[in-house]
Amino acid sequence: MLNRSYVSTEMFLKNNRNEDFDSFIFGSSRSIAFTCEEWEKYLTPDCSLFSFGAWNESFEGIYRKIQFIDSMGNRIKNVVIVVDADMTFKREYNKVNDHYLIAGLNFYEFHVIHFFEFLRRPWLVLACVDYKLFNERRSYMKDFVGMRIDDIDPINNDWFINSEDLILKDSLTYYSASLDKFYERSKTEIESEIQISTNDSLMLQKINSIFRKHKTEIKIIIGPLYDQIKFNNKDLKYLQIIFGEESIFDFSGINSMTENKFNFKNDVNHYRQRTAYQILKSVYK
Repeated sequence: MLNRSYVSTEMFLKNNRNEDFDSFIFGSSRSIAFTCEEWEKYLTPDCSLFSFGAWNESFEGIYRKIQFIDSMGNRIKNVVIVVDADMTFKREYNKVNDHYLIAGLNFYEFHVIHFFEFLRRPWLVLACVDYKLFNERRSYMKDFVGMRIDDIDPINNDWFINSEDLILKDSLTYYSASLDKFYERSKTEIESEIQISTNDSLMLQKINSIFRKHKTEIKIIIGPLYDQIKFNNKDLKYLQIIFGEESIFDFSGINSMTENKFNFKNDVNHYRQRTAYQILKSVYK
């Protein structure tokens, strides 16, 4: 599996000189449902969009990427930050899983760490050699080549997932093997515990100072999750105080979007591209 944070940063560095990106999408694997292709419909034609997502993204990872973009001299006109009510503020930042320029590691230190991690998995070495020679995915390669470079838009870094096409083609087949994953949920809405720490608070304020400098149009989207657990109200109010109520959009908890199980993919953990597009339409209405 390609490291999306590394790929995103390399793609940004490769294309930024020509594209001069000024509008960014941040978040975890759930953020890939929000594509630049769809988002640009709501922005002015002169905007240059880039999807700067990462697998298992933490809030500190988002903060570091915003700092990095600012340090590169880019203007930040528009931002969509996709918050996972269950993870974004809970997840510890792991610098080894980020690009070395974002994590503050040097080039050699980063690559030595990953090279020895690679050698610890002999089956991965075998899979790499096998795939390189025959370019064929075999049954034992379950954790290998899960994301190909040609799945990615070469400019804006949108990741082309085929799940939406599979659902539209034959939704019965797509969902039939996964119906047991869609467990019964509580009829009473449960609120999550407070997640925003003192350290998170400092990072939020630093992010906001960067956004004020750039006069950024901010959209912070708390995504809909199948578990229907409501994002903590105190955390929500804190985000509203810092960024303004008009910039925060909460789709967590029990609502029409989370009630419909077919707004989610068959892994239950990710919502569909169609769902993200409905969210964008609601946000920009």
